[in-house]
Amino acid sequence: MKWKRVIITIIALTLVVGCSNEDSTEGQPTDMPKADVMTSGAPRGAGQGAGGMVGMSMVGSGQRSPGGMGQRTPQFVTVELENIEKGNLEVTQRLLGTVIQSSEVEVIPDINGEIINLLVNKGEVVEKGQIIVEFDSSSFEDSLLQEQNNLASANQQLENALISYEQAEQKLEDAKSGTINELDSSNLNSTWEDAQENVASMQRLYEEGAVSLQDLENAKDQEAQAKLAYDKDSLNNENDVESAEISLQQAHNSVDSAKISVSQAQLKLDQASENFNDTVIYAPSTGEITVLNVNIGDQVSTQASLMTITDVADMMIITKVTAEQKALLPVGKEVEVTTTSQDEPVKATITYISSVRSSDGFFDVELHLDEETENNIQNGDIAQIILSTILVENEYLVPTNAVFLKEDSNYIFVVDMNSDMKIAMKREVEILNLQSDYTAIQVELAAGEQLIVDGQTLVFDGIPVLLPGEEPPQGMSPNPDGIGELTRPEGMNPNAGGDGQRTPPEGRTRPEGMDPKDMKNGQRIPPELPESSDNADSENESSDVGGN
Repeated sequence: MKWKRVIITIIALTLVVGCSNEDSTEGQPTDMPKADVMTSGAPRGAGQGAGGMVGMSMVGSGQRSPGGMGQRTPQFVTVELENIEKGNLEVTQRLLGTVIQSSEVEVIPDINGEIINLLVNKGEVVEKGQIIVEFDSSSFEDSLLQEQNNLASANQQLENALISYEQAEQKLEDAKSGTINELDSSNLNSTWEDAQENVASMQRLYEEGAVSLQDLENAKDQEAQAKLAYDKDSLNNENDVESAEISLQQAHNSVDSAKISVSQAQLKLDQASENFNDTVIYAPSTGEITVLNVNIGDQVSTQASLMTITDVADMMIITKVTAEQKALLPVGKEVEVTTTSQDEPVKATITYISSVRSSDGFFDVELHLDEETENNIQNGDIAQIILSTILVENEYLVPTNAVFLKEDSNYIFVVDMNSDMKIAMKREVEILNLQSDYTAIQVELAAGEQLIVDGQTLVFDGIPVLLPGEEPPQGMSPNPDGIGELTRPEGMNPNAGGDGQRTPPEGRTRPEGMDPKDMKNGQRIPPELPESSDNADSENESSDVGGN
C-alpha cells in the first residue's frame, strides 16, 4: 500500500504541473517578440548594438474583450520619453598638471667692479625696477669724461675737414673756368700772333730782296719761341685743373675719415655711459630673493651670479598629453583649471606644445594662468585641466543608449505625443558622431515626436506604450495592425468559465479531487492524500525512495 500511495502522489503532481504550464501558455501571441522583463528601476544601459539592456514592465490586461471570441486587449510597454533637441556635441577631458613659477631670473652684472652697496636681503620681495646693488663708479666716471672729450675732438676734426673740402671745391671751379693766370695767357697768345704776322711780312720782303735770308730765319725763330711760350702756358692751365681735382678728392677723404672718427668716438662714449649706468643694478622683475651670493666689498665679474629672483607673479602649469589629446590643444586655446588651493575654475591659456615626444613618450604642454587669479594659486599645486572641444555643432543630440546600431541601418524609437494612442515608431538615423553618453544624429522628425530613452529595448515598431504612472485603457480594442493581439487556443470554450476559469480542451480532464479554485500563490494545490494509520511509515518510506 505504501508504494502505491507514492506512485499516486507522483502522478498527481505531474498532472498539476502539466496543467499549470498549459494554462500559462494559452493565449500567448505567436508573433510577439520575446523580451526579458525587468523592473523600471533597473539601471539604464545602451540600446541594441550600443551595449546593455533597459528593463521596463510589459503590461497586459488579462481581460477578455467584450465581444468574446477569445481576444484580449493589446500588451503595452511602459517607457520614458525625452524631447529631441539640437545642440553642440562636446567632448570633455581632464588632465592633471603641476603649478610652477614660470621664471627664475639670475642677476648677473654687466661690468667688473666692487660692490659698495647691497640693498636687499635673502627672502625679501622686490619690485621690478627697484635698486638692489651699487658698484664703485669712480673709474667708470673718469672713462665717461675721457670719451666725452674724445668725441668733442673728433667733431672738431670733422668740421675742419668740411671747411677744407669746400675750399678744394672752389679751387677746382676756378681752374675749370680759367680764371687762374688768364692775363698771362692772353699776352702770350698776342705775342704768338704778332710773331706769325712778322714772319709773313719778312717772307714778302725776302722775296722782293728787301731783306736777307738771315732776317727771314730770325723772324721764324721768334715766331717759334712765341708759340712755345703759349703752348707751355696752356699746359700749365690744364695741370691746375687736374691738381684741383686731386685736392678735392683728398679733402673728401679727410671728411670721411673724420666722420668715422666721430662715430667711433660716439660708440666709445655710449659704452662708457652704459658702463657708468651699470654701476647701479635694478631688479629685472618682481619676485622673491631666493638666492644671494654676494656681500658689500666683494669684487665681482661679469661671469658671477649676484642673486636669484623668483618671479611670484607669473605662474604656469606643466603637463603631458598623448598624441590624441594633443589634437585638442591648439596653442592660444583658453581652458578652465582647478587647483588644490583654488576650488573655483580659473582661466589658463595654452602657450606651448612640444612638437616631439619626450623620453616618456608624451608631449610636454605649458599653460599660463591669468594674472587676475595667480595670487590665489600656490607654487606646487596640483592642477586639473578641463578640456572641452566641440565635435559637432547644431545637430540633434540623443542619449547613446537610445540608439540602435545595426549593420544595415541605425535607428531610434519615438512616440507621437499628438496621437490619441501612443505608439512606438522606428526612425532611421545617420550617425554623425557617437560618444559614450550622447550621440549626434541626423533624423527626420514630425512635430510632437519624442524619443524613447527608457524601455526602448522592449519595444518594436507599432507597439502601444504607456508613460510612467499611466494605466492601460479599459476595454480598448486590439491594435488595428494585429500587433499584440492574443488569440484563444484551440479547444477553449469562450462561453465557459463564467467564473473566469478556462475549460480544458477535449481529451484532458482535471485530476480527481482537484478544485481549480484552490490556488496558493498563483499555483494549484494538489489533492490531499487519504488519511492512513500507516502515515508515519509512509513518510519514512517516501524518504527512502527520495534518497534512492
